Amino acid sequence: YEPIHGSAPKYTGQNVVNPIATILSGAMLLRHSLGLTQEAAVIEAAVEAVFHDNARRLAGALARIDGIEIDTDSVETNIIMVGTRAPAPTAEELCKRLESYSVRVDPMGPDLIRLVTHLDVSSEDMDRAIEAFQAAVK
Repeated sequence: YEPIHGSAPKYTGQNVVNPIATILSGAMLLRHSLGLTQEAAVIEAAVEAVFHDNARRLAGALARIDGIEIDTDSVETNIIMVGTRAPAPTAEELCKRLESYSVRVDPMGPDLIRLVTHLDVSSEDMDRAIEAFQAAVK
C-alpha cells in the first residue's frame, strides 16, 4: 500500500509534498488487508472533512470579493470553480497575478478558474491565498 510517489525525504520541510496518498493508503490497508472497515471509514471521513472545510472556507471568503463569482452551495469536495467578471481581470490574467503571490492556479477558460485544496494546506496558507486573491483582483 505504498503511495505512488514513494518516500521523498529530500522534500522534507519544503511544503511541496501532499501526504494524503499516504494517509489514504493506511485506510486501504485497514479496509482490504485487515478487514477493519469502520476504522478505515473514520480515516476517510476525517480526510474528507478537512478537504471540505478548507474548500468551503476559501469559497466563502472569495465569494465576497467584487468580480469573483462562486456558487458556495455547490462546494461539496476540495474543488472550487471560480468565475471572474469585471472589475476583476480575466481568468488568465488573474492566474498570472496570483503566481506573483505564490498561489498557483490555472484558468479553465476566459472567465473560469479551478482551485483545489488539499490536506497539506494549513490555515495560514488559506489566509495567504485569500489575501492574494484580494490583492490580485485590484
